[in-house]
Amino acid sequence: MSNSSLQDILKNTSSGASDLYSQVLSLFISNEKYQLYNSARKASDKLCQKFPEMAVFQYLKGRITNHNGNLSPLFILLKSDAETESENICSKVRRFWRKKRRVVTISQSSMVLRVLKAYPERIESVLLSVSSPKNEGILMARKLALANIKVTVVTDAALPGMITQQDYIFTGADTVTERYIVNKTGTYALALAAQVVKAKVLTFCESFKFIEGREHLGGEPDHPRQEILRTNNPNIHVNNHYFEKIPRKLIYRIITGSN
Repeated sequence: MSNSSLQDILKNTSSGASDLYSQVLSLFISNEKYQLYNSARKASDKLCQKFPEMAVFQYLKGRITNHNGNLSPLFILLKSDAETESENICSKVRRFWRKKRRVVTISQSSMVLRVLKAYPERIESVLLSVSSPKNEGILMARKLALANIKVTVVTDAALPGMITQQDYIFTGADTVTERYIVNKTGTYALALAAQVVKAKVLTFCESFKFIEGREHLGGEPDHPRQEILRTNNPNIHVNNHYFEKIPRKLIYRIITGSN
């Protein structure tokens, strides 16, 4: 049985798109309720509404809508495809990462984590920020430390000013369009800083996170302002955005698992 219920997943605002997608597929495979069209479609609608910045749930909804019959084989196939893509991404990274370097990253992309754990011999150390307000960077640091990878954690504001030309900047992506990627807030500043010092930004992204056209699939929902500041002062407006758009021209290479 899956360890996560749909409600658990819908409340999860710390995990990235790949991790959430994997949790959803595990749930759908293990629970016969979601192998029925109506239940699976309603669940996918809720996921799209909760995570509009994550293209993967629009993709899942489309695959469910266009499938005939029992959905269990579809979910098993999608999980296998996702695993194959992840393996292919790790294999492709080899050609871009030929010597030992310090890696700079942000938040806790499961794809970035997988790449780093696949090449420990090429990592001098990892530099990342706390990634407020949910502090996913701290979770990422703990996972890397458990893999015996040296990590330095800094504040979000400090991170862009600490990168050098010799660093590699690794990011994940929740959505990729023709013009930009969508990722955790703070990625844009990191990519701009990388351009200044001529460091390379590599984004790891499965092909099912790409959407056609030039624009993003939807607006980001409001997140609790109390995570940043508790105030009743009418002159103070709190904007708590978890995600932002980063122009693709700032990304050296987007590495996918497709051919």
